[in-house]
Amino acid sequence: MKKLFFAFGLFVVSLAFGQMETVKFDRKLVYEQDTASSKDSKRSIRELGVLLEYYHSSSYGMLRIKPKKEDYPFTMGSYYVFFGKKTPFWTTIDAVDRTIAMNSLSVEDINSKVDLAKTNNKGKVGGVSCNYYDGVLSEEEKIIMEVCVDETSSYDNFSKVFSGNTKKGLILSMSIKEKGDKVTFNLAKNEPLNLSMTLDTQQIEKGFVEREKKAAAIETVAAGEEHDCSVIDASEEGYAVDPLLNVYSTNAYKNNGLDNVALFYQIVAFGDNEEDYKLGEGRKKTIALLKLNYKSILKNHLKTKHISKEEYKKLMKFFQEYVKEVEAFDPEKAPKIEDVTEVRALEPEEFEAEAREFPKYNSAYKTMHMEKKPNLALDDALRSENLKQAIPQFCSDIYGQVSVFENEELKKQLLHFMGQTCDLYLYPKVDNVYYDGTLDALRRSVLEIEKLRPSLSKKDLKNLRTLIENLD
Repeated sequence: MKKLFFAFGLFVVSLAFGQMETVKFDRKLVYEQDTASSKDSKRSIRELGVLLEYYHSSSYGMLRIKPKKEDYPFTMGSYYVFFGKKTPFWTTIDAVDRTIAMNSLSVEDINSKVDLAKTNNKGKVGGVSCNYYDGVLSEEEKIIMEVCVDETSSYDNFSKVFSGNTKKGLILSMSIKEKGDKVTFNLAKNEPLNLSMTLDTQQIEKGFVEREKKAAAIETVAAGEEHDCSVIDASEEGYAVDPLLNVYSTNAYKNNGLDNVALFYQIVAFGDNEEDYKLGEGRKKTIALLKLNYKSILKNHLKTKHISKEEYKKLMKFFQEYVKEVEAFDPEKAPKIEDVTEVRALEPEEFEAEAREFPKYNSAYKTMHMEKKPNLALDDALRSENLKQAIPQFCSDIYGQVSVFENEELKKQLLHFMGQTCDLYLYPKVDNVYYDGTLDALRRSVLEIEKLRPSLSKKDLKNLRTLIENLD
């Protein structure tokens, strides 16, 4: 009977953890831009202001795109790309339990499939010899990718980053050449790393399925979905008032206004090149993305309280009208403003139904892993004087304040308690605070501090009370 219960217990545990996979990164490879190689560039690409950090493991890889604070003072956090068994994808990382998941707003594949061919050219980076590979990124725009690879290295990121290449090796240098311009990143540091993270395989698999659905929807629109433009009158100067390129000329804007311009451009997600829309295909794909994006993005902003319920209603009404105008417009003709098709706005009860779709709460804070040193948004925020003055003063030196305590576990839990509290104050102001995870870590630290209280020395108890009373 004991064996039966033991086997059943193993089965339950396997169900719970079978959807997660531990990834152990063993090297951190830091790539820095070689500004000297770009000195003859014609355009302003000589200094991109980013560092590239590649986290290496035997089976996977992850690239961190890290903006330099001096170049991007208002950017908080980094951007991550994960290289796995399928195509690469943008990721989100839970700062508390270090879980890697697919970014829900990543609609299209990150295309790193480049047909790279080995050349006879050889080079040296940091005293290490390498062989050059090159390939064409864009025939039309004549963009060339050049990579120098150490094929003798025991570390491999070449076959992972440039999927489709079977040759393995360590990338020492990467360059992009375009019409006389050149940007080069060289390997500057190759450091040992002992970092374990959790891969949410179930969420990622669902993400790939969702991405395939979105790609299919875009293809359907591009393949032949046509819209009735019979109500639109012809004009020689019509392209200048295309609602896809000039939102301020639309009835949707005139009827509703547009208070959140930044959110609008995040949702529409297209560039400024008008040539992309004259031929038809680029325009249809952009409309398909617009229709897919606006509901989900607005809903997520409402759930995370980035926008209020009233703002949500107003933006939903705006986008419904805006999409109708975009679909009805023919780039070869000019619309008469009074002839734009009338659209139906959502009724109040429909908005309420949208707003009530919240995920089910799952209590996990009592079992979550707590690092000795918390991973905090606060650490980056302290570099900004503007952010420092917007949070409690104690946040400026949480490490110094715990140094007076004797109990090491108490020090650890107080760091979490103070650090997560500061992160909550930062939450509305920066974009790299995971709200639910921060709350869970805060609750766990309070629980652990209370468990420790009976065993603390008189000195620690006194200092604890003083600390709590003066957290401001």
